[in-house]
Amino acid sequence: MAESWVFIIVPILINMALFNKGDIVRLKSGSPDMTITSVLTEDAETQQLRFNYIVNQQLYGNSPALYLCSWFVGTKENSHLYPEEALEFAI
Repeated sequence: MAESWVFIIVPILINMALFNKGDIVRLKSGSPDMTITSVLTEDAETQQLRFNYIVNQQLYGNSPALYLCSWFVGTKENSHLYPEEALEFAI
């Protein structure tokens, strides 16, 4: 009788951002719909984004990712940096 092996592959998610650039989100406490324009993580796509993540962790705590979000009020564009824990997908 031949031996058979079953392998289970379990992905390890380390510093994975929940949201992506272009996603539409809102604050869990309520806000207008916002578009994510930048994702800041330890392994962000550019050195500047990685640096901004490290610097802003002092303000926002140990969040897995920080998100620069933009939205409009009339014709005025607004933007702000939010920690992952404060956001949810807009429905």
